[in-house]
Amino acid sequence: MSTTSTAISSSEPAPGLQARRPVLCGAAAICVTAVGGCAGYGKGRPAPPPAAPAQAVPPAQVAPPGQAAVNAPTPIAKLADLPVGGGAVLADRQLVVTRPTATEVRVLSAVCTHQGCLVDSVANGTISCPCHGSAFSLTGEVTSGPAAQPLPARQFSVVDGVVTL
Repeated sequence: MSTTSTAISSSEPAPGLQARRPVLCGAAAICVTAVGGCAGYGKGRPAPPPAAPAQAVPPAQVAPPGQAAVNAPTPIAKLADLPVGGGAVLADRQLVVTRPTATEVRVLSAVCTHQGCLVDSVANGTISCPCHGSAFSLTGEVTSGPAAQPLPARQFSVVDGVVTL
């Protein structure tokens, strides 16, 4: 009984392998695209870049009756809404307003100094960043890294129990 063997040349792929290669490459490309597309979403996404700093701001002017004042202070929070030892994150303004003591108020940037994510909570005397776990005191100082710089303070005023910019 004789057996016949056929040798497959190493320079040519086995039958069927040529047809599977494009399918596998296409599937890999789809997976890479799907994973890359999901990377920009989620609670801990980086904050959008802050607006360009304003140039010199002229002093507020008194408006004629029936018109709004130019550069009038913008109310952002009421003291009554800020618990002593706590605060609030104003994500739409990229600010965090804290009240370390009954007589002290702070307005800080809500953009974490580590990689630019927005802090998301103020609880138990701590401002927390959800991205990498940085924590800040109510005065903006780093209490736990990886952030190395404090949250920048913003200018504000308190008039009749209202915090304004």
